[in-house]
Amino acid sequence: MMNIQFKINISWILLIALSAVSLPSYAKYPPSFLDPRSKKIDADNVKFGYRADCASSRSATDMSINNVRARLLGGGDVWWDLIGNGKYVVPKVDPASGLDEVSSIFAGAVWLGGFDPVGNLKLAAQTFRSSNANDFWPGPLDPNTGTIQRDT
Repeated sequence: MMNIQFKINISWILLIALSAVSLPSYAKYPPSFLDPRSKKIDADNVKFGYRADCASSRSATDMSINNVRARLLGGGDVWWDLIGNGKYVVPKVDPASGLDEVSSIFAGAVWLGGFDPVGNLKLAAQTFRSSNANDFWPGPLDPNTGTIQRDT
């Protein structure tokens, strides 16, 4: 007959194994690994908002510190190249060397949130550059007219 301690140990092992198997299922993949701008859009059903005249950010830079090379994008998201490749490379490899890059993180983003004076939750977040769903924009946006000066 099994003793109680052995049954408890087996229960813990099963719990840990089940947790290890189920935890990766919480990871979120981007809606599409293809460029979201390549989708066909019906021009008659496009809704325009106060940000319609704004151009989304296209800036990107590679930060190289210690043994890490990381891609930083100007639109609130980081560590990927907008087409589905992770760009948080450890150990950093010179792209011209032809060696494989190992990206330990696929993507990340800035999420800012808080409550306004009335108690409403306000959130600015970026998830995989969903088309027409940007919350971060380059340059100043006039809060009264919702327009920008293209030269700034």
